[in-house]
Amino acid sequence: MKIFILMFLFLSELRSEGSSYSFIIKLHPMKIFVSSPREIAKELAVIVENETLAPVWGKIVDPEGKPVNYLAIPSQQTRSVLLKNYQKDQTYYFVSESPPFQKLPLEFNKKPYQLPATK
Repeated sequence: MKIFILMFLFLSELRSEGSSYSFIIKLHPMKIFVSSPREIAKELAVIVENETLAPVWGKIVDPEGKPVNYLAIPSQQTRSVLLKNYQKDQTYYFVSESPPFQKLPLEFNKKPYQLPATK
């Protein structure tokens, strides 16, 4: 029984640190949870999970504000896009256009965090 509990705690700790090559954004009605990749790669995935009751339309923009990808995420579903030629010194952003959340920076090698959504 002790081994089972220790394994559960260890696995949940690994999950909280984020994945190796992807940004994970979880949209909730009042908060946004973000985890960033631990390792850098030329191509990184951005996974957006819509946990709200409404569809979300958004985009990934580069550091200059130019759209890289557009996303339409139905309620209670997940979508992913691939960032090509990602560079560690550049900050990309997830911008939700409907409903409007705050501009969300996608920063490399940052611990998981949450933001309150703004209206």
